[in-house]
Amino acid sequence: MASVVGTLRSEVVGVDIDSPTFAGEILDTLVAFCSDRGLWRLVRPSGGADGRAHLLLVPGVHRGELEDLVLRLRRELGRKADPVTGRASAPLGRHHVDVRRQLRPLSAPHRCKPTPLLDEDVMAAALAGLSDALQALSARLREARDGDGASQASSSVRSRRSSPPPAPVAAGLVEPLSPLPRPHQDLPEGWAAYLRAGRSAAAEAGLDREPDSRSTIEYDATRAMVLAGWSEEQAWQAIAVAHRSAFVKARSNGRRWWWHVWNYAVSSADAWLSVHRAAAAARGTSATVVDEAVAWALARADGELEAVWRSWPAQSRHTRRELYRYVLERMRRRGATAVALPQRDVLLDAAIDSRNTVAAARDALIAAGLLEVVATHQRGSTDTADTWCLPQRFSTSTTTSGPEDVGRGVGHFEPSRGTPPQPTSPLPLLLRRSLGLPRAHLLEAARAHVGPVTPALLAHAAGITTSLRPSLVGVTAPEAAMETVLTREQERTMRAHLQALATHQLVVVDAYGRWKATEPVSVIGDDATPQDAGVARLEYVALEELGRDRQDTIRRAVASERREYRAAVDPTARRHRWEAQRQQVLTRQAKVDLARQKAWWNGLDDRARRVQTAAAAAVFAALSPTEQAQRKHQLAVRRARVGLVERDRYTAWWHGLSSEERDRRSVTRAWAFHRLPEDTRASLVGAWSEHRARWNLPQPRRTPPSPAPPASFDLTSGLVIDLTGPPEEVQDSLLDLLTTVTGGQPADRELVAGTAR
Repeated sequence: MASVVGTLRSEVVGVDIDSPTFAGEILDTLVAFCSDRGLWRLVRPSGGADGRAHLLLVPGVHRGELEDLVLRLRRELGRKADPVTGRASAPLGRHHVDVRRQLRPLSAPHRCKPTPLLDEDVMAAALAGLSDALQALSARLREARDGDGASQASSSVRSRRSSPPPAPVAAGLVEPLSPLPRPHQDLPEGWAAYLRAGRSAAAEAGLDREPDSRSTIEYDATRAMVLAGWSEEQAWQAIAVAHRSAFVKARSNGRRWWWHVWNYAVSSADAWLSVHRAAAAARGTSATVVDEAVAWALARADGELEAVWRSWPAQSRHTRRELYRYVLERMRRRGATAVALPQRDVLLDAAIDSRNTVAAARDALIAAGLLEVVATHQRGSTDTADTWCLPQRFSTSTTTSGPEDVGRGVGHFEPSRGTPPQPTSPLPLLLRRSLGLPRAHLLEAARAHVGPVTPALLAHAAGITTSLRPSLVGVTAPEAAMETVLTREQERTMRAHLQALATHQLVVVDAYGRWKATEPVSVIGDDATPQDAGVARLEYVALEELGRDRQDTIRRAVASERREYRAAVDPTARRHRWEAQRQQVLTRQAKVDLARQKAWWNGLDDRARRVQTAAAAAVFAALSPTEQAQRKHQLAVRRARVGLVERDRYTAWWHGLSSEERDRRSVTRAWAFHRLPEDTRASLVGAWSEHRARWNLPQPRRTPPSPAPPASFDLTSGLVIDLTGPPEEVQDSLLDLLTTVTGGQPADRELVAGTAR
């Protein structure tokens, strides 16, 4: 029979659930995930059997989190014991729960059982909210659905750039798509490590969302290349020279096969960008105007930073500058003057090692009027963060300034003759981490000057000192006009920094004591000796390795902190912690009950113990086979909570019986069992077998189907029953025993006050 499937719209996904054991827990977790994020969803049965359902939802930007959650559910529930049998369940796979874009309709011919229909009110409410969650169809799809052949013919000659293309696999595209223009930038460090060191580096960075799949990580890495502004040619060249454990599937299948992955990543990324650009256009603000306004505000903030950062305290000025430059760069990449920024992202992307340091520098920038932070983080969530904004005065185009603005805004700052040139762009992150911020800023200042510079001038440019000496009268040399005053301590600091940079072949000094930055490329030039070239290359590689080690340490710490935080707020993890705490409480209560029961039993004499034993046996015998099985299971669970092993308890009890007691017990129980109705015997056999298998008890030896009491063994010989002391309940139970032994006939022995003969 042919399999019929339907493809969902690009913004909709379906979660296929087929797990009779854990279907309820999976659905509860996924519905809570949707509710916490306000996502549209619809739950429907997917078959006549229990444990089968479809969850349809519009995840939006939360699709990655949804796939991570489903992966965690497969891992954690696969290790969880069956709540009914207590046995460890088989590992869950994709056929148990998976996120899919194609689902079989409920009317598919392969379904042999009818699927119950949804309630009309539930369906109407879901469809009413669905129109708001879905994106508007493109003109091409609307024309295709309407069946307008002329419109379809005209749309076929449109440019691919006019609208996001359909899914490449469904459309059968054989050529790579060209993504929308984006600023070209390096890959994030985690994906760069994936290309450089392989899949293990991506897993260490927390980027390997599905370790048992090669397609997922290769798609994520391809999407990162698209978002970084890479072309198809640049991306494939990087794949071709990547580590042998990176892009294994793409390189084995070839470039034309990888185009499907590339096209899908381009389609999804461009669809998101097109929607946001359309939203900006609908608000009446063009992208050009927005970009110009943001660039103008960021330029003012950059200028004010360069004007004031040298006046901050020496212990924190370099850290504050690093943080503010990173915030401005992040705003520049996003094209906005307000960005949601987690503090741990700062640790990963800036040369700052502590969240406490980030918080202190942030508060100082707020106090200086350079930054505003809006509390938008929702406690208990993993996808929200506080919003960092530029103050409104940076975005307001005004030429009038108040007294409080003098010396701050770019338009009001007039650089003096003693101000050094503006520094170039920051050094690479690995170099900033290995050198430290003061030396990194000193190297930036040296690179900003074309020729050699005196240490005093470099000290002012790098923020080592802030004091300027007045210009010398009659001296026209720029170095003399911009000379600064250094204290002895500052001279020692400058000497140590410059010598350290010179050791790494990053600066050189001339005969006049002036310093000049030297790029490693210029050291390894035609005029350099092979020895100098080798030393410079080794020094630069050593600095990069040191910075990479520090970066990896911070990345591991951040990944560990985020895992702990997600485990603390994740609904499934909270449910598991609650279950563990519940089991601890039950265990503690079971130990208290066991101690109380032992104390009570030890306080009884032999006669009272016999009375209690007979009464409990009579109550148990009056239960049905199902109730007896439930009672035995409850008692076994109670004993297991206090650490008792059911098999050890059974073995100790059996070895405590004498051989005569074993024979008497076996024959008596066998005779009583065969007097029961056939259906009752079948129920008891099934319950006993299940109980033995569940608690790992020894299985009985096979016996003949109809055992009879041995002819030479008299069941009533030597039987003495004391009827003088026990209550009437004990007498009745003992008389029942005699009736059982005689096959249901009255005892033919005379009952006297003390014995039965």
